Amino acid sequence: ELGLTYFDGSTDGIYWNESAYYEFTSNEIDRIYDATQSLFKLCLEAIQKIIDNNWFSKFDINDDIAAQIKRSWEMDSPTLYGRFDLTIGSDGNYKMMEFNADTPVALFEASIIQWDWLKSKFPQLEQYNSIHETLLEQFSYIKNRLPLYSKLYFTSVDDTPEDLITTFYLISLAAQSGIDADFIVIDDIGFDSSRNSFTDLHENKIDHIFKLYPWEWLVEEEFSQHAFTSMTTWIEPVWKMLLSNKAILPIL
Repeated sequence: ELGLTYFDGSTDGIYWNESAYYEFTSNEIDRIYDATQSLFKLCLEAIQKIIDNNWFSKFDINDDIAAQIKRSWEMDSPTLYGRFDLTIGSDGNYKMMEFNADTPVALFEASIIQWDWLKSKFPQLEQYNSIHETLLEQFSYIKNRLPLYSKLYFTSVDDTPEDLITTFYLISLAAQSGIDADFIVIDDIGFDSSRNSFTDLHENKIDHIFKLYPWEWLVEEEFSQHAFTSMTTWIEPVWKMLLSNKAILPIL
């Protein structure tokens, strides 16, 4: 009823499992919060280290893309969100396994579905879950970075329900933040060489876009050479390509 329509596509037939749940103390939640804040700060420091030492070859990133990463980083191109995957050891310490910095999903269920489940099952309990509110704040920040009256397009593939629902959830948040948001399937994006611009199905220019589509795939596409000459804003920005790469782990 809430929109989680892709739960029956998992290999074992169970996607949303209500037979068990994780319970945390307030102190544990505070430590997770502090850990993620420290990790993200460290990630940003790592990007600067990579740029300063020209370590792009360690990421299998060529010079052309490296130049665009540097440019995006220097412009402070805005980011929307990311997802840390953590483990908790028997000693209670946290360890980062990866940072899904470019195309994280599991957002809708973590933000909306999980909260609704908690309130329906345990209305007396609280949950550290400010995903929805924090995304609204970040969209407001992004809106202020866009030119006045700009449209922000959102795109994903159309054959993966999870990607579609994640994208449409973000569109709803953008709209609540006062952004003129519109959706286009990534295969429907065109390119107008006379205007050196990507276009929607009505031949309107696409200057600003959120893509739930990995940079690693995008830079291999036929028209990828135009991605950095015709588009003003990419979300996630191309500098996130470094953080979503497993090569970031030894550098961290």
